[in-house]
Amino acid sequence: MRSDFSRLFWFGWFLAMLLVPAGMYAAGMRARPIEERPMSRPPDFNTARLFDPAYYGALDKALVEQNPAREMAIKAYARLGYFLFGDVTGTQVAAGKDGWIHLRQTLLGDCIPEERMKSQVDNLAALGNALEASGKSYLFTVAPDKEAIYNDKLTPAQAELSACRTANREQLDTLLKQSGMEYFDAWSALRKLRAEIAQPVYVPYETHWTEYGSTVFIEHIVKLFAPELNLGPLVEIEPQTKTPDLGRMAGMYFQRDFARVRFDRGGHQNRNSNQVPHPEPGRPFVHNTSTSNGAPLSSRRVLILHDSFMYEAWDQVSQFFGDTLYMHWDSLTPERLATLVSTADVIIIQTVEREAFERLSTHFETDAYASAILASSPELEAEAETFWPRPPSDAP
Repeated sequence: MRSDFSRLFWFGWFLAMLLVPAGMYAAGMRARPIEERPMSRPPDFNTARLFDPAYYGALDKALVEQNPAREMAIKAYARLGYFLFGDVTGTQVAAGKDGWIHLRQTLLGDCIPEERMKSQVDNLAALGNALEASGKSYLFTVAPDKEAIYNDKLTPAQAELSACRTANREQLDTLLKQSGMEYFDAWSALRKLRAEIAQPVYVPYETHWTEYGSTVFIEHIVKLFAPELNLGPLVEIEPQTKTPDLGRMAGMYFQRDFARVRFDRGGHQNRNSNQVPHPEPGRPFVHNTSTSNGAPLSSRRVLILHDSFMYEAWDQVSQFFGDTLYMHWDSLTPERLATLVSTADVIIIQTVEREAFERLSTHFETDAYASAILASSPELEAEAETFWPRPPSDAP
């Protein structure tokens, strides 16, 4: 009997594996890309490939990825492992305490010798000096990894594993404070904010700060570069529903509502956003302009070197500055920075902590950026205008 039941069970399971996807497909349901690449397509058939193992391997991969039930199965498997056993799938993420998920990149890394990091910070400070010598205002900040703000959500093993990351963080913060740069200590600001408000400044399934978290940076920017403007009280607006990045990396794909906030300055400020292609490698620039039917906007042109943390703050920046250009770190070169700086009034440099050490090593082993700024010429401003045209109201 046991043998008959087993055979019946596995036959039913096999039948379900065939019929459920077929039924979903017949109902019009189709698989969608759930990874950061296009789905595999079935290879072209010809009789010469009938005995080619590679053909069947490619066909099998395409059939799996085109299966309408695949995403549902991945979610079910990932959620079962997480909620029953406290484990997550994949190598990019790790389960912490109290249901929190962490990016492994923020836990791993070697300790960086102080003399090497100091040399890189010195070259970064030289860039700041060159900007000041060129009549530009600037600010540098490091957006913390959430483990720096919620270190109580690490397991003891994870805290021990991330000892070098913690040491590197403290060393970089100290060197930046000693450098004489215009520097915003976001680590201290966000720890203070966490203690003061009930709303989360990071969330369990995300690597980024929330819009509440980003407001401490925005407030500092406004007070530093546009002190004549009124901040206004912070108010919540309609929440945004999105898939947290760590949930996606863990294979769970669950959606959550994220709080959205704005400064109530009176009236309303509207942001217009345009991608600006350029011929060199890297992401397009993003040119944000804004208008206001109430409180005034600063006329200062703001260049922001950034990563994904600033995406949470675009609307907040545009509540105060009417003309901003965003350049992602993956588009950065000394020549390109010098070109865009030539037409900017303010330069804001933001990097996330988990990338900060590699970016310092990649870009600031020498003083190439300071040299490029100091060697800039009037011709650069005309070139910059092709990427960063002035809004009509600012035209001479």
